[in-house]
Amino acid sequence: MGLLSKIFSHTPDYPALDRDSPEAAQLNEHRSEIEPIVKDVKEQVEVVLSDSGFFVLIGNPPRNFGFEWMEGGELKNFKTLVEGKKVNPIRMERIVDRLSEAYKQSKTAPRFMAEVGENSVVVTKSDTLAQALKKEVNELSG
Repeated sequence: MGLLSKIFSHTPDYPALDRDSPEAAQLNEHRSEIEPIVKDVKEQVEVVLSDSGFFVLIGNPPRNFGFEWMEGGELKNFKTLVEGKKVNPIRMERIVDRLSEAYKQSKTAPRFMAEVGENSVVVTKSDTLAQALKKEVNELSG
């Protein structure tokens, strides 16, 4: 990485994920599902691990981000879900506010850097954040 890239990079400076950690084992368990998601993404990627699986945040949380997850062996996308449900702008603003707040509350969760395919990603272990993401998905899906 060049000097200017380092200066203007928005990638956080988290410690490397220990290969022998439970988080690394969980990341490796889902690696084949996560790699295709992050393969062509040019924005920051954060993988949120929880006891029930994972979410991949894309963009710049806490305010400007989308996310994807695996459900029933199928890749799901929050933006597609919102568009499919024809969520009105007021409701969408409330959802964004709740997700932003959940992300802010997860700031103390352990975060690490890891390689997934050819990409560096942030890995976060946060059941609380994952539950907030899942809650929004369930409310929209239900």
